[in-house]
Parts: sequence; C-alpha cells; structure tokens
Amino acid sequence: MQEPEQAMKETAEQQKTVEPSGKKTARDLFITKKPNEYVGLIFSYGGYFPVADYGGRYRPAHLISGAVAVYYVNFFGISPEFHVRYAEMKSNKSSLSFSSTISTIQFFPALVYRYDITLPGSFPGPITPYARLYDGISKVEYKNSDPLDRLFGQGKILEYINIFGVSAGCTLTLYRGLFAGLEFGYSIIATAGSPLQAMSFSVVVGYKFL
Repeated sequence: MQEPEQAMKETAEQQKTVEPSGKKTARDLFITKKPNEYVGLIFSYGGYFPVADYGGRYRPAHLISGAVAVYYVNFFGISPEFHVRYAEMKSNKSSLSFSSTISTIQFFPALVYRYDITLPGSFPGPITPYARLYDGISKVEYKNSDPLDRLFGQGKILEYINIFGVSAGCTLTLYRGLFAGLEFGYSIIATAGSPLQAMSFSVVVGYKFL
C-alpha cells in the first residue's frame, strides 16, 4: 500500500504532463490563431495628386497599385505588407515652356494596423478601419521635350530615390475573404531640390485567402 505522501507526488507529476503550462512562446505572440488571417492580395486604382512645389507644375495622375499582405503575422494588430505602385504625371500645358513627364514606380514594405468591427445580425462584414506606414524606394524617370535638354543629355533622367508615406482607409468584407473599400494617403519622394509630395485617393479591392 502506497504512503499518502508518495501518492500525492505521483498525482502531481501526472497533472504536469497533462495540463498545459499556459506560457506563450514567441511564435504565439506573432502568429495569429484566427482562421481567416492568412496571405492576402490587394489591388487599388485611384488618383495621384502632386502638391506643394509640384502641385502647380504637374497635373494629377492615375495611380495603380498591388500588394501582398501577410496577415497571419500579427503583432497586436500590426501586420506586414509589400507594395508596388505606378503613377505618371504630365506637366501643365504652357506656351512658355516645353512639356515634361515624371513617372514613378514605387516599391516599399509597409506596416498596417487593422481593427475589425463586427456588424450586427446577418450583415456581411466585418468593417475594418486601418492605418499604414511605409518606407521604400521609388524609381523616378523624368522626360523633357526640350530639344536643348535632349542635346545635352538632360532630356531624360532616371533615379532611384527614397519614398516615405502614410495612408488610412476602411474596407468591408463582402463575402468570405473578399473585401473592398476606400483609402486616402500622403507620400513624399526625396527628389533633388524640392521633394515630390503627393496626396492619393484609391478604391481598394482585395482577397484574404482562407
């Protein structure tokens, strides 16, 4: 017959092997447990509006962008994304100067904070407000129709320059992983002399793979 003290020790050891420790690992902090948070694709189309020094010289342009969102990596609501954007601005028409264009291809990683708001009843959802911060590289190509600039090699200039920006928006999940929404943003490209500042407005469509 076992001593009471020995029996209690054996019972405690068995409980340790069965009961979880309750401690969170590093993976638990960064990898979400939500079943609908995986990799997503985002596409958007809208306007790119130069402001400040470039606002009076160049017209608004079309803005096309695509992104890969890694939503299963989630640290207190913050997830990484990887973006590519394209815009081509044309100069305002003037009889006193030659026309020019500035085209940009922007590559940048981003950190986005999202917060899901569940809708009541049988409405689709959730509604997801979000804010994004990004920093990356922009390929900037300047073209001038002035024949003298072309003669002296200034008719075309190509540079890779830093871009920094912020944006905010809101999306609505329409069906399963499909979502759509609107987004506003501001970016600054560190062009020589005066930085290229621009506002943007886009319609967003995306899909989170389940």
